[in-house]
Amino acid sequence: MGTQAKSQLIIDGVGLSTDRAIDLWTNISNLFRMPIHILHRYLWGSVIRGYLPVLAILLAVFSLFVFVEEVDEVGNGRYTLWTAGEFVLLTLPERLVVLSPFIALLGSIMALGGLANGRELLAMQAAGISHYRIAGTVMQVGLVFVVIRSEEHTSELQSH
Repeated sequence: MGTQAKSQLIIDGVGLSTDRAIDLWTNISNLFRMPIHILHRYLWGSVIRGYLPVLAILLAVFSLFVFVEEVDEVGNGRYTLWTAGEFVLLTLPERLVVLSPFIALLGSIMALGGLANGRELLAMQAAGISHYRIAGTVMQVGLVFVVIRSEEHTSELQSH
């Protein structure tokens, strides 16, 4: 009778067939893949929550500056306070484009500072997530603002 030799992997004195070891490794690697997606969503949410207050504050402050400048023009012809307010609201997208790099920088700093304050960055690093992976995820969200700025800059160059 011929016996078929199966390779075995010995772990802590227990023999596992190669097929079983591969299945076990696949299951373990799938467990580690899933939290990465959850981690990305968590980091994206944290960064966006960091961007929102910065966005609101910077837009409000710079809109106030523009409104104060426009109030000086109220009374010239048919330019009223209401018209000045409309002008400020209608130029909000332009201010968003101009301020987008600052919003991305300050929002990222606020988000990472909040994560560091709650020791969440430390927990991520203890779980084996590298600095580069965390920075890459934060930069992915920041790229949205870079694209907004570059699209505006490209359209300005094409119009001239």
